[in-house]
Amino acid sequence: MNPRRAAARAFVGWYLMVPPMTQVSGHPAALTEAPLGRWNTSASFGNSKSCVRYQLARVDEQKCRSGQVGREYWLEVFSNSLCIASDDPCLKGK
Repeated sequence: MNPRRAAARAFVGWYLMVPPMTQVSGHPAALTEAPLGRWNTSASFGNSKSCVRYQLARVDEQKCRSGQVGREYWLEVFSNSLCIASDDPCLKGK
């Protein structure tokens, strides 16, 4: 690998991407089928392992919020979230 390419790869970060929201019968719903370019960045990380750990912690956090308003929506959001490299071509145009 050439040195310039290696340096560029060294600066790749990771994003936790969450689906956009819509309203269904007056309640928020995650648009999990939306193209990745329409998803929102929830957080950024230096490596994929940190991103996945954060994602799983958010899912567990929502599971513990039984009975609280919005729990199902946020559980759906974080359960469907994705850890994506910052240089992923699907993010172009964001």
